[in-house]
Amino acid sequence: MSNTSLENTFRFLKRRMLAIGGASGVAWGCCAAVGLLMAGVWLDLVWELSAGARIAALLLAIIAGLALAARFVVGAVSRAREVMLARRLDETGQTGGQIVSGFELHMSGGASQSATAPGLTRALAELAISRAAGLAAQIPHTIAVPFQPVRRAAIGAAALLVGVAILSAVAPRLASTEFMRFSDPFGDHPPFSRTALHVEPGDTKVRYGDGLDVIVSAEGPPAEELELVLRAGASAGGNAAREESLPMFPESSGRWR
Repeated sequence: MSNTSLENTFRFLKRRMLAIGGASGVAWGCCAAVGLLMAGVWLDLVWELSAGARIAALLLAIIAGLALAARFVVGAVSRAREVMLARRLDETGQTGGQIVSGFELHMSGGASQSATAPGLTRALAELAISRAAGLAAQIPHTIAVPFQPVRRAAIGAAALLVGVAILSAVAPRLASTEFMRFSDPFGDHPPFSRTALHVEPGDTKVRYGDGLDVIVSAEGPPAEELELVLRAGASAGGNAAREESLPMFPESSGRWR
């Protein structure tokens, strides 16, 4: 009975240790991945990274996050060994080594394999194992394997996510631009600019020979010069599309025609 009680205590603590270590690793891994991704976004804003560099930044963030999570899991597996749990229980309960001694007797077979030993020796071994099982069962699991690592990791991840959310709310155009550039590295997504151009009439149809007024409203720092680029579609013979640039003339209130 004492052997079974001791094994159940260790089994429960082992599951708790692995769960806490795994959850902490996932949270800190997400923090590392998001942090490195934010560093890549900052570099893209400063130097306008190429598509390959943005893909490399994404891969580096993912690999770093997985590596950090794996490190936490490996550490949790090492700490979840029964001998380590016995020492942790001894230190937590300040039992003076009674749990470790009982565990060692249990692992060596205890009284069940001491047939050649005197009866008093077998009885003392069984008593030591029973004492260790009782002491281990009395120590609160929340103290032996505390939940604080998960709480700290969750607070760190939440703080980082709140920071990203605040940045997205303050600069939504910047956030959407960088999201498109990193989620679709090979797409036609120009780098972020403080100047935003709104083109009117936008998607429209013009009858052949009629005129069309194109008006552009500029937001942000004033633009010194704007050009309208006309692109003709590729011909049936496989010729490339033709482009033609036309100057635009400034009007009042940041409007160009």
